[in-house]
Amino acid sequence: MENTRFQKLRGKIVATIIGFSVIPLRLLRGAICHEFSFSYHARVRESLRTLVENRRGVLDLFLDERVSQLLTLAHTHTLETLKDENYLNKVFRPCSPASASMRNWGSSMTPALTWPTWAPITLCSRG
Repeated sequence: MENTRFQKLRGKIVATIIGFSVIPLRLLRGAICHEFSFSYHARVRESLRTLVENRRGVLDLFLDERVSQLLTLAHTHTLETLKDENYLNKVFRPCSPASASMRNWGSSMTPALTWPTWAPITLCSRG
């Protein structure tokens, strides 16, 4: 009888020791995992936001350059010469390989872009 009481008491003491050592460890593990997940996702979000902002700036600069080139072309040529497709091909074709911004928009990790040959590339000297 006495032996059984001590065994029950021993079991309660062991359970209490295990409970007081395992429960705080699990709570600490959960808190650390939550904090890591939160900071990791915030860091990834910030990195993506920076990447998108950089690409947006590069794309805006690219499009502004093209618009200014088209405006220059519109103000320096007559409407009749701009209606002639052969003349436009003659103006734009030599410029295609010279414009690096048409091939790559700012990162060596992006694949090269292929554009139609009639796309306004760069206003080169006519020759």
